[in-house]
Amino acid sequence: MIICIGEILLDIYGESKNSSLVMNGKLGGAPFNVAANIALNGGSSSFYGVVGNDFFGDYIALEASKYHIKNLKIERSDEGNTTLAYVSNQKGERSFGFVRNPGADYFFGEDFPFEIKSGDIVHFGSLMLGKKKGRVAFNRLYKLVK
Repeated sequence: MIICIGEILLDIYGESKNSSLVMNGKLGGAPFNVAANIALNGGSSSFYGVVGNDFFGDYIALEASKYHIKNLKIERSDEGNTTLAYVSNQKGERSFGFVRNPGADYFFGEDFPFEIKSGDIVHFGSLMLGKKKGRVAFNRLYKLVK
């Protein structure tokens, strides 16, 4: 089992059409992408992340359930907003601008939702390390899986 912990967010892509800006959102976040792709390829994965108690969080929770990740735990937080990543693709090179002040992905709960067994692989995302609250959560979760 591969257990992924960290950010699940909305990647926002924009383009100009008929003098209007058209934006589309796709699920993203490195830890979620790892868990989703493992599941889509027939493997066994778990994902634990946090989104805001907002419209974007509602959308993410609904869409994430369609990936058939074996253990999917998406918590909701009133303390932070769902993280958005504006994606720019210039000259074939992607770059990201994040909207997350504060991002809900810093606010993990006290209890770890999955059992960790010998041989399991745990993949942590890096965005949670950007603020002290996220680093505290990382250290607590790391001790549980160590």
